[in-house]
Order: sequence, then structure tokens, then C-alpha cells
Amino acid sequence: MKAVYIPKGETVHYESLTTEHLVVHGRLHVTYGVKAQSITGSGVIDAGSINADTVCIDDVESGTVICKRLIAKRVQAPEVFASESAAVSCFLSAAYVETGRLTVTLSEIDEVKAEEIVNLTPKKRTLFGTLLASLLRSFWTALTVHGQKEADGHDRCLRSDAGGCYRIDAGGNTGARGGTGRAVRGRERRRAGCRG
Repeated sequence: MKAVYIPKGETVHYESLTTEHLVVHGRLHVTYGVKAQSITGSGVIDAGSINADTVCIDDVESGTVICKRLIAKRVQAPEVFASESAAVSCFLSAAYVETGRLTVTLSEIDEVKAEEIVNLTPKKRTLFGTLLASLLRSFWTALTVHGQKEADGHDRCLRSDAGGCYRIDAGGNTGARGGTGRAVRGRERRRAGCRG
């Protein structure tokens, strides 16, 4: 199929679905997997697995998400693999996330493997607003953090809007321990060298 459209207010069930373009404004339930070049819409996808180039939708509930770019309001999946970027404006719940750039407001993630992590303050944003805020935060961080070097050679600290702290090692990798990208709080923040 070239394109599949699910209108608002409708719930559609498939065992598996392969298409070029998928537009979901209602609710799509797929037992096994969805494969598409692009997935867009303001609806909900509930699938065993999602494999697409671009996923830009409000709600994703899946066993595994594999894509180049993920832009969503809410994502709930045990595994998320977004080769270029993942931006979630409301809440991301996952056991493992692997991406080039991760932008989140609120999250519950066990392990993160990302080149860059951007934490935004919880505000009501559109998907475009989330991308714009992520871009501005990345630009500001590149200007303020890259030029700083600690005299004693210790790791630098990058603060997030949520009050957390991420360590940045000499190679520019972020993370609390071993590049996992988890926030360091309280006593651990002082041990990591964060001030304030």
C-alpha cells in the first residue's frame, strides 16, 4: 500500500502493516509490527514494533521503536533506537534508549546511549516548539560548555533545567557513569564536581 489514513475517532486493528506513508489521527492497534517510511498524525499507535524513517505522532506505545527521527508527545517502549534524534515533549518511558541526540522533558529511562542529551523544563509545547527549544538549548550549551576547561583536569558538569547534573568527560561524552546519561543528584552531584 502507498498510504494508510486513520481518521480521528476511529480505532483500526491490523496483525501487521507495511506501507510507505502512515497518517494516524485516530487509534491504530497492530499486533505484530508496523513498517513505513513515515508515520505522522495526532493519534495513538499501539504496536508490537515500529520500524520507520520518521515517526512524528502524539502517542507511541510499542515493544520496540526503530527509526531515524522520533518526534512525539508521549512514548512508552522498552527499547527505542533512533539513529539521528529523538525528541519527546511530554514523557518518555523506556528501559533502553539509543540515539544521536535525545531531547526530553520528563522521562523514566533505565539506560541511555546518546551523543547529546537535552533536558527541557516541563511546559506545554508543540512538537515544533520542542524541536526549537532543543536546538536553542544545544546551541547555548555548545557556546558555554565547550570553551570551559577545568584547571585540575577533572570532568566538567552540565546542568539541566530539571535540576539534574550530567558529567562531561574530556571526550565530550555525557553521563553520570560510563556514558549512560542518568542524572546525578544530591551527594553524587557534589562528588561529580557540580557547584551550586
